Amino acid sequence: LEAAEMVKLANNTFRDLSFSFANELALLADKYNVNAFELVNAANEGYPRNNIPSPSPGVGGYCLTKDPILFSSTSNGPRNDAVLGFSSRRVNEKAAFYPVDLIKKYAERLQIPVSNLNVLIVGIAFKGIPETTDIRGSVAIDVFNELKGNVKKVFGWDAIIESKGLQAIGFEIAENLQSAIGFVDVVLIMNNHPDNVSSDMYVSSQNRKLLFDGWNQLDKVEVEKIPGLTYATMGYMTP
Repeated sequence: LEAAEMVKLANNTFRDLSFSFANELALLADKYNVNAFELVNAANEGYPRNNIPSPSPGVGGYCLTKDPILFSSTSNGPRNDAVLGFSSRRVNEKAAFYPVDLIKKYAERLQIPVSNLNVLIVGIAFKGIPETTDIRGSVAIDVFNELKGNVKKVFGWDAIIESKGLQAIGFEIAENLQSAIGFVDVVLIMNNHPDNVSSDMYVSSQNRKLLFDGWNQLDKVEVEKIPGLTYATMGYMTP
């Protein structure tokens, strides 16, 4: 029984650790305004000994948020010799709020208060692939709770979660994704479900707009050609 439980904790803690390396790399890349996805792709290219995973705006879900803590603990509390499980959680929780820091940086650039911004969070389920409606441990909801009361309004959209479910959480609801994109000042793409990305995001805006591409699903070059749009991802924002 002990070995079986350790196998489960080993798998999930190792995954959280590998993601935390990519996310710590992204947080370092931010200091130099380097696109962390491009950085990881360059590091992996032609080097089969490593396969660094892609970064992300945090690591959520029901398993990876708790199993590194269980791995680092006994029934009496945290182990004195535990290091890695707690470390991965700290990095991935910090990465979860990276979009919030980007919004603050963007507001400073515009020289307006954060409280003047309307924000749309796209992708509320804790992951996009495989498809799920599960919101347990969702980073998108953590970001929503951080922004609520600090920005003007926070809208929510997910291609496979019904509006009434998002409304119950506290999100403002738009009639459709197109109208929400047109109304807000900031769009945060928080999971990688392909249906959460729309061609409506490639539309010029009279009011300036920040597009945070949390899973590298948009074409940075094309977005940056469009007047009024500022592109951002892990480690990078349009200068």
